[in-house]
Amino acid sequence: MLSTSATAMNFYKVTPVKEWTCNNVMNYYCEELNILKKANILDDIKKNLQKVAKVNSGFDATCRIKVQELIDNWKILFAKDWVTLVKKIHRSSRINKKIEFVDDSQKRSLDNYEQMDEEALAKKAKLDVEAEDTNPNANLVCDKNRFRLLILQHTSLSNSNQTSHETNNLVEEKNTEEFIEMKQKDFRDCGLEMRPTMRLADLSKELNDQNKDSKLNRDLCKLLNGRNKSICAKFQNIKGDIEKIRHQIEKIDNTVKSLEQRNDIEGSEFGY
Repeated sequence: MLSTSATAMNFYKVTPVKEWTCNNVMNYYCEELNILKKANILDDIKKNLQKVAKVNSGFDATCRIKVQELIDNWKILFAKDWVTLVKKIHRSSRINKKIEFVDDSQKRSLDNYEQMDEEALAKKAKLDVEAEDTNPNANLVCDKNRFRLLILQHTSLSNSNQTSHETNNLVEEKNTEEFIEMKQKDFRDCGLEMRPTMRLADLSKELNDQNKDSKLNRDLCKLLNGRNKSICAKFQNIKGDIEKIRHQIEKIDNTVKSLEQRNDIEGSEFGY
């Protein structure tokens, strides 16, 4: 165990990360540092947690993630566990002091006083938590940080990271082209829900596909029109050739007729 003269930061330096729990932190502050006032202990815990969570604090990413989890839940967990811990410390201190009561009435009076004190303490802790819930600055990591933190009441930060990692693995199983072609049902199969922005993007994609189809149809119509014109021009050329051939046939017919008439005339002259 660390000596009572050690600073609060030594707890995070010498204690394994897996033992950074609310109970261990509370035990250290109350028993080793002998801090029994709620206002002091909660403020000191939060300040030191914020120091450890900084990137330049000297702690690795695993430590900072664990501290961030404690910061996210410190208002709920610490305020709840503190009353139980103080009860235990008060009870042990009464045993160590071996108080001798004059009579049972004095003992009952002291027990009633301590019971009322603990009830008032629990009520005050509850009011403090409710007051901090309505405080706009209660979720700040530190005073100089402009980013707010969401209090994760139902899931811890590690669970959220694990869920996000599993979801990313599901998405990564599809290649880039398939991801681009994903529809709303595909997102739901991966455990994702399409938000309005994603739905707009999906609608925009469908419109783009329709535009591509329309452009393809226009190009096809243009190609067909060009081919039709070409076919019409060839048909006109063939029609003109047919007309020329018809004229040539008419000339040949006229020539044949004239020759037949000349033969008839010459035959009549010679008496044939």
